[in-house]
Amino acid sequence: MIDWARVSDLHDEIGRDLFSEVLELFLEETGRCVDLLRTAPDPDQLAMNLHSLRGGLVNLGFTEVSTLCERGEVLASMGQPDRVDTTPIVQAYDDARRTFLAELDHRLQR
Repeated sequence: MIDWARVSDLHDEIGRDLFSEVLELFLEETGRCVDLLRTAPDPDQLAMNLHSLRGGLVNLGFTEVSTLCERGEVLASMGQPDRVDTTPIVQAYDDARRTFLAELDHRLQR
């Protein structure tokens, strides 16, 4: 669900203060994207929205959600946005976000 090695590497690469800023921006941006998927995904923008969401997810180790986004992005890019079920993406994000926030401090302790 979460690639904690990726999270730790990013934390070590950019430092605690910048990591906090990146995390805040990540949660804000991904939250906006997920809210669009949750409420009213625009079929014409679905591939782009999933691509944007996936980029942020990969950077912070949300591997499972990223994979779901990639699958949906491929379908939407092929002109089949109606075949993309956003419910599992939203649920996986919510679960991963909850786990991430609950375990982050513990995982980054050395």
